[in-house]
Amino acid sequence: MKKLKVCAVSLLMAAILTSVAFAEEKQFAAGVWVGSFIPQDWQIQGQQSVYYDATGEAISANVWGFGSGNDLILYGIYYFSDWGLRLEFGARLLQKRKLDIDFPTRSEEYENRLNIIPVSLTLLYRIKISNTKINPYLGIGPSIYFASWEQKFTRQVVGLPFERTWLKDSSRAIGVHLLAGLEYPIFKSLFLGCEIKYSYVEGSWELENQNTGEVTEIKNLNIGGTSIRLGLNYKF
Repeated sequence: MKKLKVCAVSLLMAAILTSVAFAEEKQFAAGVWVGSFIPQDWQIQGQQSVYYDATGEAISANVWGFGSGNDLILYGIYYFSDWGLRLEFGARLLQKRKLDIDFPTRSEEYENRLNIIPVSLTLLYRIKISNTKINPYLGIGPSIYFASWEQKFTRQVVGLPFERTWLKDSSRAIGVHLLAGLEYPIFKSLFLGCEIKYSYVEGSWELENQNTGEVTEIKNLNIGGTSIRLGLNYKF
């Protein structure tokens, strides 16, 4: 993991220094990505289940994790020769796991959410292919992820006091990513793009119980995964 980070930073520094030699070829682009995100770690993906007895009556439930999510990303690119530097930021909202269920003698409610603001710097390399309008490219770089984790579980048993477990934490995690994509011109300087991006983002969490003050620590958890995106960009 550390070697990947060092490699990504070294490539980015080399690209910045090289840009001086190609200043006369500079070109800018700005655009937007939208797409879906699939977590790699099963603890982030999670699942929810409801169990029934032989009569069809719900008897128990189990909910954890956050599910898949959606990306909304804004970015800007500075090109020099066949290389480019891209800065991007936006929001990654995981589809929260939410379940309200009534059992014969109790009711339970689960609600889990993980919201992430990614900020990424990518070194891009454009692959030239003759006699085609398609422009493929590859990329690598570091990212920082600002994340907010929240889990709520409430239970009301007939004749007993209301119960609630509410865990929260915010964290900043450093990661690296690899990507591959392609662009296609659709009108003058407007391009349609598609991209697949893999990120590895390892971080630790201290989830505090908002009722009792107790802390649950989770170490070295990967909140990254695979993004599949479509977008538009304008070159100028």
